[in-house]
Amino acid sequence: NTEWMRIREVQTERYLMDAFGIFYELPTMVYGGRVWGVRPIASHLRIVPDFCYWRGLFVMAGDQADNASGQPQSGFWFGNVDDLWSFGKPAGWGGLWRRSEVKGQETSDPFLMTGFDKKTLHLISEDDRSLRIVVEVDILGDGRWQEYQTISVAPRGYIHHEFPDGYTAHWVRLRALTAGCATAEMFYQ
Repeated sequence: NTEWMRIREVQTERYLMDAFGIFYELPTMVYGGRVWGVRPIASHLRIVPDFCYWRGLFVMAGDQADNASGQPQSGFWFGNVDDLWSFGKPAGWGGLWRRSEVKGQETSDPFLMTGFDKKTLHLISEDDRSLRIVVEVDILGDGRWQEYQTISVAPRGYIHHEFPDGYTAHWVRLRALTAGCATAEMFYQ
């Protein structure tokens, strides 16, 4: 998907963001300089160039390629904002590090964790150095990070960690205790 994210007010003081195949609900206000309450609501396999609220309806533009005819198909979908919850359970994946040289005490960018049912972290040491990684979580989304667990990865090794069912935190990030070349991916179902 090469489309960029869109953020729109879709009802009075109700905001949605569409980014890389997931619709997110956004808060109407920012508190203390932080965005709290971002949560995924639905995954989709559409290209949504834009969306808006028009005459009481949620309207999505659509840009699809039809494999049967080889012709592009464009159109609009009209419905209720709350219909999005029936589109598909939020799921996705993304990387905190991808074959990245990390230094000792270096911290990854935060990665959204809330709103997904099953969460799995995959860690790989990409070179001949072992890695010690601290998984940190921000439970409330207020910038207060807590250590969740320290994970060791053998040289050229792989390990995964499945978070317990129902575990929730708003954000997750990693802090390298040792330097090395690392890949860290989160998978959400």
